[in-house]
Amino acid sequence: MPIPDSIDDLDPSAANNSPGGSEPIGPNLDSYLRAHAAIIRQVSDASKVETQIHGATSKATPVDADELPIADSEALFGRKKLTFASLKAWVKSLVQAGLTMTGVLKFAAGGSIASAATVDLASATGNTVHITGTTGISAWTMTAGQFMQVIFDGALTLAHHATNNNLQGGTTITTTAGDRAFLYYDGTTVYVFQYIRADGTPLVGQRMTLTAAVATTSGTVIDLTGFPSWAKRITVLPHNVSTNGNNNYLLQLGTPSGIENTGYSNNVNAVTGSSIVTVSSTSGILLSGASGTSTSVSGAIRMRLQSGNVWEIEGDTIRNGEATNNKTVGNKTLAGVLDRIRLTTTTAVDTFDAGSVSLLIEGY
Repeated sequence: MPIPDSIDDLDPSAANNSPGGSEPIGPNLDSYLRAHAAIIRQVSDASKVETQIHGATSKATPVDADELPIADSEALFGRKKLTFASLKAWVKSLVQAGLTMTGVLKFAAGGSIASAATVDLASATGNTVHITGTTGISAWTMTAGQFMQVIFDGALTLAHHATNNNLQGGTTITTTAGDRAFLYYDGTTVYVFQYIRADGTPLVGQRMTLTAAVATTSGTVIDLTGFPSWAKRITVLPHNVSTNGNNNYLLQLGTPSGIENTGYSNNVNAVTGSSIVTVSSTSGILLSGASGTSTSVSGAIRMRLQSGNVWEIEGDTIRNGEATNNKTVGNKTLAGVLDRIRLTTTTAVDTFDAGSVSLLIEGY
């Protein structure tokens, strides 16, 4: 048998390997010895754990019975095995005992999810997602122990549900673009444990905002728009408003379909000493009981949403420089949701030439 080059040249049966018992070895003895030494080293290298692991096929999902080789420092670094089940139990014990975080915890941004009656957050691709669309939401699907941050891209209704969408205060929330919420599922209940409005107003309790003053120095009408959906009380605040004409000032309400100029019930009492003059209107809410170009009007007209689209209105104004107090009272049932208020005059031909008007908006 020739001198072997690798282990494949050797036979499992000793009798079949060279040199045989009767075979003269002569000068080939050293070659046989070196060949067998090289083969022994090759076998040793191939049997090393790191070599075998490096050449092995990777496994995507380990199971509890899988084993990892380790060098046991408590046994003179003898070879031991660690099951995946034992590794999981050890990591779990560390987490339960409490760990100190030294890095930054990041809520990965996932893909947007369309709004629906039930929104599936269990399949979200990140812990932070945007909710698109305007379909109302009454339930979330989540995995037990899951935390999520959701950001709403538009207006929709979040309906309270005791277990599937547990809202603070148990009240329905109407979202606006930029609002965000934090959710947690304990395996039984999905809690919306924090809700932050984009405009910074509180979720529970009274909300209030004062609009910037709008100049009343030109035009025959001043339209005020952009009311939030939560508005329940609106106070119109005219300040030193005047026109170039002799007609009385008038407030009119409107919907997305336009300004409504009929269907008002309004009386205004102009009180001067013991004298009371009453003026009525069905085309709007009068601001005073008299007219004239010599004075400007200031005051506060308070509008309260009574139910549906019914607004109850009352207010107080004065004509600067006059000893008359004006008390106006009325109501108006709109054909839709209020989204505009118009300040004009009874004829809508007089031109505004001084002053300003702003709104104090309150709600919940």
